[in-house]
Amino acid sequence: MNALSVLGIDFGTTKTYLSKCPEEEPSPVSVDFGDGRDGIPSAILYRRGKAPLIGQTALDEYGEASYWERNTYRLATNFKADLARSEKARTAASDFLSALLAEARAQRLDMEPAGRRVLFGAPSESDEAFRAALEETAGRAGYGVPFLVDEPKGERYRKSGKRNRGRRAKGIECGFSDHCRGGGQEHYRQQAPGT
Repeated sequence: MNALSVLGIDFGTTKTYLSKCPEEEPSPVSVDFGDGRDGIPSAILYRRGKAPLIGQTALDEYGEASYWERNTYRLATNFKADLARSEKARTAASDFLSALLAEARAQRLDMEPAGRRVLFGAPSESDEAFRAALEETAGRAGYGVPFLVDEPKGERYRKSGKRNRGRRAKGIECGFSDHCRGGGQEHYRQQAPGT
């Protein structure tokens, strides 16, 4: 069986982290957008008559805007928590993830979802409604139907020696361990089979 390369997305409430793992080398590497920051703020700024901005650029633009400019802006942040309950949150999340993919293409970063196994982290305590909303959001944003990987409950699992009780991604040839760190949690602590 040919292993697919992997694109891992830790779509967080405040920051999003991406990494990829080529099929020939099962060691993940972070996707670097060249701004020298760790992760991309999960934020999108809608501007009347202009293309939306994402990440730190969106936050900076909104923070530096005049009162009159802000009246034509809508800043969306922390939308992940409301994915299952709000179409507005799903739209903002989809627009953010789609713009992230467009930015990667503009910078010619190799993170095309086509031909890759796409993994999205899902909180291990999330219900089916949240998982379905995350899958739908990823699909609308151009990532296809992702494989959802249970995120550990955080550092306390690692420190206490407890194992993540979430489902494991079977057949994943790439281990995600320390490349994605957000909110004090280690995500994608999936190990390659047999390791």
